Amino acid sequence: MKKEKEHLMLQEILEQERVIRDIVKKYVDFNSGITYFEEFKHKLRELRKVDRVTFLGCGTSYHAAIYGNYIFEEFVDLPCEVEFADEFLRRKTVIETETMFIFFSQSGETTDIISAAKKAKESKCLIVGITNNINSTLAHLADVAINTLAGKEDALAATKTFSSQLIILALLAVYIGGLNRKPPTISKRAIEEIKVLPEKIKNIFSLQENIKKIAEKYKYIEQLAVLGEKYHFPIALEGGLKIKETSYTHAEGFSAHEFLHGPKALIEKNFPVIFFAPNDSVYQENKKIIKDLQEKEASLILIATKGNKDFKFKDILYIPESLEIFNPILSVIILQFFAYFLALEKRMDMDKPRNLSKFI
Repeated sequence: MKKEKEHLMLQEILEQERVIRDIVKKYVDFNSGITYFEEFKHKLRELRKVDRVTFLGCGTSYHAAIYGNYIFEEFVDLPCEVEFADEFLRRKTVIETETMFIFFSQSGETTDIISAAKKAKESKCLIVGITNNINSTLAHLADVAINTLAGKEDALAATKTFSSQLIILALLAVYIGGLNRKPPTISKRAIEEIKVLPEKIKNIFSLQENIKKIAEKYKYIEQLAVLGEKYHFPIALEGGLKIKETSYTHAEGFSAHEFLHGPKALIEKNFPVIFFAPNDSVYQENKKIIKDLQEKEASLILIATKGNKDFKFKDILYIPESLEIFNPILSVIILQFFAYFLALEKRMDMDKPRNLSKFI
């Protein structure tokens, strides 16, 4: 078994502070409070005509697409929808010409993404490709190509490419939402949060030993649920995927409230549940669900905001206080560490899981 420091996945988790710094440096002017995407400079007329946004991805990139759907609805104020690229391909799809399609692919070579982008392009729609490979097929096919600046990612489980997609989506939503106001400015509070986001990521890195102890405690589990609401719903899905990919443990992500509509039947004494419950717009509702799970004697791992005094669990991990839209970037790193350490405890090769390849 390799030493921990040699694992590609761990190295790439730890690179996320640098990646976020690079993205923020490229797209945010702190002096003026402006976010600007030069990639759109020749497509501004088409961009201003857009009246619907469709996000498409596969796997981890699909989870980023859900986050994009939510944040664009909030900041761009346009009808949005999210699709699996393969399902978009395999049915009769009604495409409106003023739709902007945003495609996600870390490699830029994912077969279903490329085919879906070609299908959308036939309708003369504006095609945006968000990829970690600016020389890829998707980048060349897209009208606007945005590089996630994550650098080469060798471990199969996506980590830094996912968080880079999230921060780019947050900044892009502010940019597009502000196009009818000149210039597209970020709120003072958001500017301050963006400035310190890399430092807050470093704070998450300091939790490694605590996360490792929790992973050791749960190394014999066969299944668990990961619950999150609103912006943390796609993070719950991503957490479940990471745990499956790396440790072969059956983990499923759910919307916290949707979990009550059937899947809650799984809960019995000591059933493990990871629950995202930071201080945000849905915290009070989530608190009720957590108390209900406590009464059912579920075994809870809680991710909460530092300073939370509502819950006294043995297995509780804290993220720094932040704006709601940035909380998922902090939370997902905890799940990446948990997936990594769980695989380590189970002596799995988290860098090269069986049956999987980086893209198809």
